[in-house]
Amino acid sequence: MTRWQSYHIFDEMQRHDCSIIVFDIYKYRNIEEANNKLLKYIKQYKVDLFMTAVNEEILFLETLEKIKMYGVPTLLICFDNLLIPFFHENIANKFDAVWLTSKETEYIFKAWGCNTIFQPYAANPQFLVPDYDIEKERIVFVGTPHGSRIDRINSLIDARIPLTVHTDIINFSKNIISAPLNSYVESFIDGIRYPIGRRLLIASVIDKLTKRDLHIESKYLLMEKSISFEDMAKINCNYALVLSFTDAKSTGIFSNPIPIVNLRHFEIAMSGGLQFTTYSDELSDYFEEDKEIILCKSNEEYIEKAKFYLCYNMKNQRMKMKLAARKRAENDHTWFNRFSKVFKFIGLNKIT
Repeated sequence: MTRWQSYHIFDEMQRHDCSIIVFDIYKYRNIEEANNKLLKYIKQYKVDLFMTAVNEEILFLETLEKIKMYGVPTLLICFDNLLIPFFHENIANKFDAVWLTSKETEYIFKAWGCNTIFQPYAANPQFLVPDYDIEKERIVFVGTPHGSRIDRINSLIDARIPLTVHTDIINFSKNIISAPLNSYVESFIDGIRYPIGRRLLIASVIDKLTKRDLHIESKYLLMEKSISFEDMAKINCNYALVLSFTDAKSTGIFSNPIPIVNLRHFEIAMSGGLQFTTYSDELSDYFEEDKEIILCKSNEEYIEKAKFYLCYNMKNQRMKMKLAARKRAENDHTWFNRFSKVFKFIGLNKIT
């Protein structure tokens, strides 16, 4: 498990009296021992639901079948099913339910015979609490500038729009041999199997052949160290605008990128930040445009809206929109809301 799941899912669900037991496979000598211990854990704690995001390389198929024989409902969460749908190809249809965070590849899982439910990411309102202070009249981006993100950032600072980037990455040059060769081969074989995957592969190749340099010499760009999870809300809510991206991987180089909605989109809103990003049909369903979020449909609009909303006389309007975004996130986009729907889908009326 990664840290974000602890801060978001585990913390919020426990606040709603939902006990979560994390089984750590790395405590054991090998995967075989971990699978055997897992079965004993499930019997010992008499769990109401078994959920995981791993595939058969870690959770053996026979282990999953035995869990189901115990009468325990099983849930597979596919956090990256848009980008790596075939990661769960050999195990997905063995679960009672499969939670997808992207609709675009649901047809693949349906073809495998999976019982799917679509639910996007969410955010923990108790962890991401706005702490408004003196607002910085700049745009902020927290993350790694790469690919078409660099183009977006450069377009802003070249237009003399002040922007702060929080990252620990100093050298943005590409290292095409940074991963093992077999991982590239596997990604290629899986990628060519579906239309979105093929577009991702093409975008990746073009991106690697394209030289991009972040304009770090610009006086409108301020580079800062990355921030901790604990400081995320304070950073998001105290900048005028918070930059995010809706382009999957390197597809921002296309005139029609592959859209993706991820965790950050909900974190910004829950933090009480005013999100500034490119238009996405899905994202516009979750937050009301120009009232809870700023969405841009063209490069010209990208610059125009940035300048417009950064004006000093828009300060009160920005705060109004920040508060509206937080309210929307609290009402509609919590993990408790998401899991309540999943529990109902599976047929679990009460989880303790």
